[in-house]
Amino acid sequence: MGTITAPKNRKSWKWDNKDSESWIAFSHVNGLVISGKGIIDGQGSSWWKDVGEGDDCVAINSGCEFINITDVYCGPGHGISVGSLGKGGSYASVENIYVKNITFTGTTNGARIKTWIGGSGYARKISYEDIKLFGVKNPIIIDQQYDPYQGESKAVKVSDVTFRNFEGTADDEAAIELKCDRIGCTKIILENIKIVGLHGKKVYASCKYVEGSCSSCTPNVPCLS
Repeated sequence: MGTITAPKNRKSWKWDNKDSESWIAFSHVNGLVISGKGIIDGQGSSWWKDVGEGDDCVAINSGCEFINITDVYCGPGHGISVGSLGKGGSYASVENIYVKNITFTGTTNGARIKTWIGGSGYARKISYEDIKLFGVKNPIIIDQQYDPYQGESKAVKVSDVTFRNFEGTADDEAAIELKCDRIGCTKIILENIKIVGLHGKKVYASCKYVEGSCSSCTPNVPCLS
């Protein structure tokens, strides 16, 4: 139970590691529960733009399994992310991640999975469920080409991912992006998705190299229909 809030005065924040700008980040953790109506936000901070709007509210990195995150308000920032994984050709593994009953407000991303080209390993058995969205730029995003300039043929495998019961508004036309590498993302399931554009904007879904299904999805996901 509690609140994590960015300080108004940047000088009071000791920022020693520029590679780890998330509010809460986990690596090599087996079994963890975050719950209890917590708030992870940066309201009142004068320096969000300097750190990319706070980066991830929660980042789940390599070596994590059986992570349960429920009843959290997140915003602004970059949402709740799995990854990034496989940077510099490294091996990464993440599985059995359960994120439920989350409210994203004014975040850059909502539910995100991101992996680097050239990495190896897997991200699997991941579920985002019962998600409320208020002006989120990218509500649902899988990016298996997080750095498309490496020119590598390898990628971290992404599979058994479920996005279920999403409702709210997107602040960008690309409400759903499933951008996978040639290795593909498999068993990607979307169910009961209702995302509309903020202030009447038209929104759409895009996808590449994705296998799975979409049931009751707004916007429609062409490659999963």
